[in-house]
Parts: sequence; structure tokens; C-alpha cells
Amino acid sequence: MKNTRSVLSVRVFGIAVIIAAIVFSAALLFAGCESALPDSKDNNDNNGKNSDGASGSSGTTFTTVDDFNKWLEKQKTNTPETPYRVKLNIKNMGSFNLRNNEGKYVYLDFSDSTITSIGESPFYLCGTLVGITIGNSVTSIGKEAFSSSGLTSVIIGNGVTNIGKKAFNQCHKLSSLTIGSSVKSIGEEAFYWCDGLTSLTIPDSVTSIGGSAFAACTGLTSVTIPNSVTMLGGFNGCTGLTSVTIPNSVTSIGSSAFSGCTGLTAVTIGNSVTSIGERAFNDCTSLTSITIPNSVTSIGDVAFSGCTNLTSVTFQGTITSDNLGGVYLPIPFPGDLRSKYLAADGGIGTYTRPSGSDTWTKQPS
Repeated sequence: MKNTRSVLSVRVFGIAVIIAAIVFSAALLFAGCESALPDSKDNNDNNGKNSDGASGSSGTTFTTVDDFNKWLEKQKTNTPETPYRVKLNIKNMGSFNLRNNEGKYVYLDFSDSTITSIGESPFYLCGTLVGITIGNSVTSIGKEAFSSSGLTSVIIGNGVTNIGKKAFNQCHKLSSLTIGSSVKSIGEEAFYWCDGLTSLTIPDSVTSIGGSAFAACTGLTSVTIPNSVTMLGGFNGCTGLTSVTIPNSVTSIGSSAFSGCTGLTAVTIGNSVTSIGERAFNDCTSLTSITIPNSVTSIGDVAFSGCTNLTSVTFQGTITSDNLGGVYLPIPFPGDLRSKYLAADGGIGTYTRPSGSDTWTKQPS
């Protein structure tokens, strides 16, 4: 009996040893597997974090361009519809790595940034930059700042007073544009060939619209020009525009301002305009009538030439021969209208012609 108990005790002890060994081995195996797993800080996705703890969600804030570029290198590819939304609070602009980043689309939010200006060309050719919010601390946007980028949405803050030359030039995908309430001047070719734009509201803070500022925006069908603008240019080649009202604040219509706007059928010129520049309405082939207010004292060469369907022109004031284009050719209107207006029996009144004819006739008053 005693021997039997001894044998049983040995067997129980042996089984206990075996179980302990199995548990110990399992613990070692689990520890080894855990150490082989990738660290969660390095496993980035849209809401993941990099080794510095910065996430790619809308709550992210990077303080340097270098930190942002390093973070972006670790991210996965995405689509323009699901961009990484990143906030930037930086003091100095740099070169953003958004040109050759293998399809990593980004929306940048500068609303919390302390920078006061966006300089020349920092986002030039950045095809994967799809959206940007510019904060109120920024007062100026430099030349070609976002030119030829992939922007679809732009929000310009209320601190910006100047949009530089070619700032958003050839942003073909741009379809949503908000211009802040403090912008005073829009530079030459600032939004040239942004053919994705369909409508445009310019705030009443703007006083100057540069030459070709919105030229070749062929998708643009309507534009609101505020009663603050004094110098107007920049809509040449906007073939989708059908009507335009030039407010009473405007004193000068610049060269080629609406040249080639082949869809224009109605133009109202405000009663403060004193000069209409060269080629201002050249080749507006759908325009059938125009009234020149008595405030106008100068019309440049070829101002209305190429308006092949123009059949009625009303002059409400007097323009001298030296200030009515075409002194040495080319003429400001189609046909013989210039000579008929300057004739002894010409002057103030309405002139008409049959469609396709070069001969104008002054109508009885």
C-alpha cells in the first residue's frame, strides 16, 4: 500500500512538471509573437499616428513643413475623394512634397497657422493637393503660389488682401472658390484657365481685377461684380458667360476684358465708366446690341471689332475722333460705324445695320 502511494505521488508530480513546462513554453511563444508584431505607432492609416504621435485626421497639427513631409512619406495611397486632412501651424513656408508622392492626396488647413504670407510657388505643380483653407493670419498670396495644382476646393480667409499674379493659374479641377471679405486686388491671370469654375462671387472689398484674372474660365456661366471695383479686366475667353453687368463703381474697362466671350448676349455698362480698352469686347460674336453711356470718353482699338452679330449701338455721349480708336486702323466697331458717328450728322444717338452688312444708319431720335 505504501509503495502504491509512492508511485502515485511520483506520477502526479511528473504530470505537474509537464503542465508547468507547457505553460512556460506557451508564455515564451506568446512573448516572442508579441515582439514580432509591428508597433502601432508605425502602422499608419488615415487616422493612425507616426512615431512622433502626429495623426492624419482633421485634428492633426504640424508645426514644420519637414515634419509634414516625413509624415506623408509613411502614409498609404488614397483617392482625391478621401484625402488626408491635415492642419498646419507653421511660421515659415517651405517646399511641400506634394508633386511626386505616389498618389497621396491631401487637404491642407492653414486656419490655425501664424504665417502672414504664402510666397512664390510653394505649391506649384502639386497635383495631389486637392483642397486648402487659408487662415485669417495670411494677408497675401504670392505669384504662382498654387499654379497648376490639383485643387478642387479653395477657401481664402478674411485676412487676405492681395491675390498675386497667376496664384491659382491653370487649376483645371477647381470647382469651389470662396474669396475672403478683405481681398482688395486680384492679380493678372490669378485664376486663368480654371475651367472647372461655374459661378463666381467677388466680395465687395475688391477694387481691382487684373488683366486675364479669370481668362479662359470656360465653365463660368455667371459672375457677380461688386459695386466696389474701379478697374475691371480679366474675363477674356469665358465662353460660357451669357450676361454681365458692369457696376457704376467701375471707371475703366481694361484691355481684352471680355474679348472672346462668344456666349455674351447682354452687357450693361455702368454710368461711371470713362474708358473702354483695346479689344475689350472683341469677338463677342453673340452680342447684338450695346449702349455706351455718356460718361465714356475713350474707346480703344478693336474694342468691339469681331462682334459679327452686333446690329444696334447707342451712344449717349460725345467721343472725339482721337479717342475713338481706329485713328490709323484697326477700327473699334465692325463696318463703317466709326465714320458714321464722327460725321457732321452723327454723334449722340442709336445706330443700326442689317445683319451681315457693313453699313450703319443713324436712327431718328
